[in-house]
Amino acid sequence: MECVLLITDDDGVACVIATLIADYIFDAITEEVCGFALAFIAPLGSDDNYGWHLPNYIPSQAIRSKAFRSIRWRKVAHLSVKVSHDGFMTIGQDLLGGPPPTHIPSDGSDALFAVGKGADEVARAFPASPLPWAVLADEAWAQGRVLESYAFARTGYHRGLDLLRRNGWKGHGPVPWEHEGNRGWLRALHALGRAAGSIGESEEHDRCTLFLRDSSATAAEFLNK
Repeated sequence: MECVLLITDDDGVACVIATLIADYIFDAITEEVCGFALAFIAPLGSDDNYGWHLPNYIPSQAIRSKAFRSIRWRKVAHLSVKVSHDGFMTIGQDLLGGPPPTHIPSDGSDALFAVGKGADEVARAFPASPLPWAVLADEAWAQGRVLESYAFARTGYHRGLDLLRRNGWKGHGPVPWEHEGNRGWLRALHALGRAAGSIGESEEHDRCTLFLRDSSATAAEFLNK
């Protein structure tokens, strides 16, 4: 079976879609391409200021209809569409809805702090953990040692990035403050932005501020009190 999904745009060109067979899954993509595309759809024009929600099922006959083809789509996103034997197309999950939260596993460094160990000792015991470096950065900042605070914070920030990537993080997405294991990295990110602003690194300060807010609005609110 060949099913042609013609999504057009009066400011661009018609899409190109591969021949399909029953039960073949493909992606319909507009504006943002996140993987191998079987459909290539032109960007929308400046007058495309409205959007549509798709129903759960669309008959294949409707897909071929002139009315359906004339719809001017606005970022339909990354839809999983399955053509079934009974002639229906099932619209699946929005795959561009955002990545899931990332959780850094607890490494035990917080347990040493809980029994009264100092940040220097904890950092020696858990050098890959962002938490002791964040604490060292806060302590240095409180004592007016801004450059040391900056160095400690940057170390904790990069230690945390390593752990985030190992746990599925793709460079963006939620890193919840509510998860205890994430707090060391979030604290290091906050401390890095704070110290960067103090030494005149305004671009890094702004980047860290935005990064913290995008990762966890709760952390940004709590740490900026």
